Amino acid sequence: MELLLAGYRRLFILFSNTGVTAPVFSEKTLATEGGRMDVVARGAMYAIWDTERPREDTAFIAVLNGPPNPPLTLVFRPTRISLSEVSIGAEILRALRGESKLINIVRLDILSLLGIVKRLGFLLVLLIEGGEDIASFSMPLDGKITFILGDHIGFPVSLLKSLEGVVDARLSLGRVSYLGSHCIAFVNEILDALS
Repeated sequence: MELLLAGYRRLFILFSNTGVTAPVFSEKTLATEGGRMDVVARGAMYAIWDTERPREDTAFIAVLNGPPNPPLTLVFRPTRISLSEVSIGAEILRALRGESKLINIVRLDILSLLGIVKRLGFLLVLLIEGGEDIASFSMPLDGKITFILGDHIGFPVSLLKSLEGVVDARLSLGRVSYLGSHCIAFVNEILDALS
């Protein structure tokens, strides 16, 4: 895992409660048979691609916890591909079949993953409703930072307690609940404006 994350300064980690861990869906059934894999696909699009090019300093990681054999961690690397939910869904399918050059698969749960990321020197930030307002947080412009967020379901209560014991900060994007992909877009916009 350490080698997969070398060279990145910004990571987004999405905890997917229902994303399936086998290629049992199609590009057209991401939201249903894929266990809301559409949420993962949109998160990847907003995390590692700017409007015109890949974000070379950013990786997107999805920790899938759906059937049949969770957890399964997908590590997306920035590259030039057609940007659509369907094309990313097709790439996720290739990864689950062991055929992707864009996505690596590692069998790790989110807490083990965060332990590795922390050892690599990343600041860990949990994006969560009720956290400190992101506008009042001093972003490290020269360091490495990881943003952890939940899917449309959120985090199981027991996991949330464990996450809060590991992270360096708990931040909120405001009083409104946003889709995970929108949270990622907002954070990228904030960090891009600061750099």
